[in-house]
Amino acid sequence: MSSGEEEPRPQEEGGEAMSRLFLPLRVFETAYSYVGRLAARLGRAMGEYLVDVGLPAAEFTAGEPKVLQRIAEIGGCDVEMLAWSTPRRASDGTDSVFLGHTWPRSSLLRETVRWCPVCTAEDRKNASGNVWPSFAAYGRASWLCSSIRTCVEHGVELAEQRLPRVRQLDVVFAMAAPQAAEPVHRNPSPLEIYLVERLTGNGSTASFPDAMPPWAVAKFSEQFGATIAFGRDVGFDTLTEAQLALAGGAGFTAVETAENLRAQLASLVATFKGPSNAGPQAIFGRSFWVWLSKEADNPAYAPLVEIIRDFIVDALPLPPDAIVLGEKVTPKHMSVVAAAKHYGLHPKTLGNVLVSAGILPERAEVGVAPSIDVSALHQSLCDLKDSLGPKDLQTYLNCPRVQTKLLIEGGHLKPVFETAEAERRYARRMADEFMASICSGAQAVDIPSPGWFHLVAATKRANCKLVETVDLIRSGQLPVQAVKVMPGFMGAHVELEALKKLTRGEPLPGFTKREFIQLLSLSDRVANALIENGIVPTIPARHPVHRGTIDVVPTEAVEAFAQTFVTLHNLAAERGQHFLSVKKDLEQRAVAPAFDPATVFATIYRRC
Repeated sequence: MSSGEEEPRPQEEGGEAMSRLFLPLRVFETAYSYVGRLAARLGRAMGEYLVDVGLPAAEFTAGEPKVLQRIAEIGGCDVEMLAWSTPRRASDGTDSVFLGHTWPRSSLLRETVRWCPVCTAEDRKNASGNVWPSFAAYGRASWLCSSIRTCVEHGVELAEQRLPRVRQLDVVFAMAAPQAAEPVHRNPSPLEIYLVERLTGNGSTASFPDAMPPWAVAKFSEQFGATIAFGRDVGFDTLTEAQLALAGGAGFTAVETAENLRAQLASLVATFKGPSNAGPQAIFGRSFWVWLSKEADNPAYAPLVEIIRDFIVDALPLPPDAIVLGEKVTPKHMSVVAAAKHYGLHPKTLGNVLVSAGILPERAEVGVAPSIDVSALHQSLCDLKDSLGPKDLQTYLNCPRVQTKLLIEGGHLKPVFETAEAERRYARRMADEFMASICSGAQAVDIPSPGWFHLVAATKRANCKLVETVDLIRSGQLPVQAVKVMPGFMGAHVELEALKKLTRGEPLPGFTKREFIQLLSLSDRVANALIENGIVPTIPARHPVHRGTIDVVPTEAVEAFAQTFVTLHNLAAERGQHFLSVKKDLEQRAVAPAFDPATVFATIYRRC
C-alpha cells in the first residue's frame, strides 16, 4: 500500500451484549491493549499470556493476520476492528499499516508507551459489571503515534513510560502502575488535534495536509516548527517532548494551507539578518534544511518540497547550476558577482550599469550583497556581454555620428539599459536586426540607379527627417537598393522622387506672400500693408515640403482682389498709357482711390 493510500475503516462493534467469558473490544483499541487486558483478567502479563495461548510474540508484535485472528477468537471480538487499530507489517517488510495508512516504524512508539491518566481513570470508573476495573482501562490507537503527546479530549500531557523488553508494548501493565504525580495540564497543539481528528475520521478531508500521509504531516511540522518556535540555530535532537509538541503546533499552523507555507517562508526570508546571498540552510535553519534535503526524494513530502523549491527559486539568489532539494533549477535571482561570472561580465562594470539604470540601489546596506532578477534581465545580460559603445556602434553600422544620434533619439537604436550616468551600451543583436529591417528586401546592385541616393543625401534633398525615411523603409513603402561595395547603413540607397512623394504633404490652399506679390506685381511694402490692414485675408497652412506652419493668401481671396481692385501702374499697363496720364484722367473724372494711399503705400482703384 502506498504512503498516501487509505484503507476503508471497518464498522464499530455494537454494544457489550456479549458472553461474560468474552472481553469487549473498545473503539480504536489496539491489539496490545486488548491482549494485555485479556492477560490481566487471568492475572498474567501480556508476554506470559501469549506463551500460554501458543502465539509467537514476534508475530504478535508484527500484527500477523493469523495471530490477530486467533486473538479475536479468544476474546470474541471483531477481527477487522482489531486489525484496523493495530500496526501490521506492510508488504515491504519495513513499514506498518495502521489506521488506514502506511507508516514508517519510526513514527510509531514501540519501546515507549503513552496514555492519558484522565482517560484511564474514567475507564475504571465507568467499568461495567462484567468487566473488572483492573483491566477496564485500555490503550487508544492514537497513543501509538509518536507525534501525539497530549490528550485532545482532556488537555493533559500523556503519561509516558519506557518498558523493559519483557514488558514491551504492555500498555495495560504500564497504566496499572500508581501515578507518581498529578496530570500536567496543557492545551493540545493544532498538529495533535489534526492528527486525532484525521485518524479517527472526525476531521475535514479537503484540507491541504490531507494530500500527505499523517506521519509525514507530523514529521514535517515538527522539523519546520522547530525553526519557527526556537530559531534557526536550534538542534532538533536536543528538544524535549514538550518542546517538540510546541514545535509541531507551530509547524502545522505554517503548513495548514499552501498559502500559509509560502507566507512563513517569506517571513523567514524577511527576518533573516545575514547577507542577501545566503543559502536556504542559513535562512531556514541548518537542522531543518539538512533533514529536508535528505527527505527531498520521499514522495510523501512531494507537495511541500515542490512549494519550498519553487519559493526558493523565486525568492533567493542562487548560483547558475544550483541544485535545490535534489533537482537542478534555473535561478531567477543571482548575486551581481554570480551573474557577472555566468554572463561573462566584470562584476564592477555590471554593478555600475545596473545602479545607473536604477535596477540596483546606489548604495547597498553594509554586509548585504545585492541580487538581481536574472529571469527578467536574461536577454539584456546576454546582450551586454558583447555590446557596443556609441562610437563602436557608428563603426559597426557604418553610419555617421549625427545620423546615429538621430536614430537613437528616434527609438530605432535602443540601449541595452537606459543608464543615467554610465555609458550606454548597444546590443550587436539589436544593430543587426535594425540593418536587417533596412536591407532585408533590398535589391543588391553594384552601383545605384540614377536618381537614387544614400539615406543621408536623400533625406537632405527631400527636406525630410531621417527617422521618417527609415520608418518608410521599415514599413515597406519605400524600396531600397543595397550597394555591394558599401556595407551597412551608408550602402542603403533610395529613390529621391519616391521619397519626396511619400514625405511631402498636401498643396497649399492658396499663395504664399511672395507668390501673391509676383502674381499682382506688388511690392513687399504694399503687400504687407494690404495684409496688415485686413484688405487681403490670410490663413495658416502647413508647408508641404518643410512641414512648417506659414500664412497663405487663399486662392479665392487673390482672385477676388484681382477682379475688384487694380493698382495705378497695372491699370496704366493695361491701357498702354503712362501712369501719370491715367492718374490725371481719373482725377478729371473725379475717380478717387479705393484706399488711402498713405495707408497702403500705393494708389489702388476699384474696377468699374
